[in-house]
Amino acid sequence: PAFAAARKHGIRLIVPADLLYSKDGSLPGMDDDPLAKLIACAGRDAIYGVLSFDEPADVSGVSEQAAAAVQARVKQVDPTLPVLMVHAPIVLDKPQFASEAQRASYLQRVKAYSRHADVVGFDIYPVTPQLAQIGSPASNGAIVSHDAAFRDYMAWLKREIPDRKYMMVLQGFAYADQYDAALLAQVPAEMRALARAPTTDEALEMARISADGGASLLVW
Repeated sequence: PAFAAARKHGIRLIVPADLLYSKDGSLPGMDDDPLAKLIACAGRDAIYGVLSFDEPADVSGVSEQAAAAVQARVKQVDPTLPVLMVHAPIVLDKPQFASEAQRASYLQRVKAYSRHADVVGFDIYPVTPQLAQIGSPASNGAIVSHDAAFRDYMAWLKREIPDRKYMMVLQGFAYADQYDAALLAQVPAEMRALARAPTTDEALEMARISADGGASLLVW
């Protein structure tokens, strides 16, 4: 019934590889493939594409071989299904981004992993900058504003990965939403104010910059 309702109202699924395949790169036999079973149940038209493992190039991610295996299996099941890949941005208060060499090495991994997807992009949650600590490929270790973040990452994608389509995952939440209310009550008011959601103007600006920069898919 859920799939019938989705078809009726034009809703299509982006299916996470995390729900389909093992992160160690092993795959089930084709006769037992979960993506093939999903297509048989929901119908091909109900599926927009398959999202590769989340932020695979990050230090806590998966091997490039596992990402390649996902893309190969998706194309084996249905060559018309696009594979999407979302990368983590540079978050400057994380130790793996402490030096320029570490940041450059990470971006090289992003380029390598992106070969195993049809649509690539970043999930960038920059509001507010003091809390988010987002850097960019062009910021030389400095925190960037929400608008500069999206301009810099879109420019990097077009320059470094010119043969793919692009997507961006935008911030639709407040950082405060990630914490228990009782814990938040113990945080100073000025810190709680920093943990706000993007304003309508900020959200629209990030969306416009992404679209104008070449992103064909926006996700909140």
